[in-house]
Amino acid sequence: MQDKEQKSDMEFVFGGMENYKKQDYISCWFYKSAKYIRKGIKCAFVSTNSICQGTQVEMTWPHIFNMGIEIYFTHKDFVWTNSAKNKAGVICSIIGLRGKNNEPKYIFNNGIQSNVNNINAYLANARNTIVYKRSKPLATLLK
Repeated sequence: MQDKEQKSDMEFVFGGMENYKKQDYISCWFYKSAKYIRKGIKCAFVSTNSICQGTQVEMTWPHIFNMGIEIYFTHKDFVWTNSAKNKAGVICSIIGLRGKNNEPKYIFNNGIQSNVNNINAYLANARNTIVYKRSKPLATLLK
C-alpha cells in the first residue's frame, strides 16, 4: 500500500496542474521529456493515438507548447498488434519532440512523407489551435 506521504507517479509529474488525474499515463512521458528538451535534446515516443484526441489534447499539449517545444515529426495512426492468441490491436502514432526552431518538419502517413510548416497537437499541418471542452454555448442563437 502506498504511504499517504508518497506521491503517485501522475502527481509527481503534474502536481499542481488542474485535472492531471484525468490524463493518459503516456502524457507523463511527453511532459517530463519536454522539460529535458529545453536542455537541447530531442525525443520520440510510440504512443497510443489518444494523446492527440479529445480532452487529452487540452490537458497535455498547451503545457508542452508553452515550454517552447514543437512536434517535428509524426508517423500518424497505425495499428500495432502483438503475437498473443487474441491479437490485441491498438492504434498508435510516433511523435517526435524538440525545441522550437526553423528546421524541417515531417508527417509520415500511409507511406508518404510530407514536409510541413507546423505539426499541431492533432498531428495535422496547421496552427497550434487547441479545442477546449465547453459546458456552455459560446453564444445564444436568435430566433
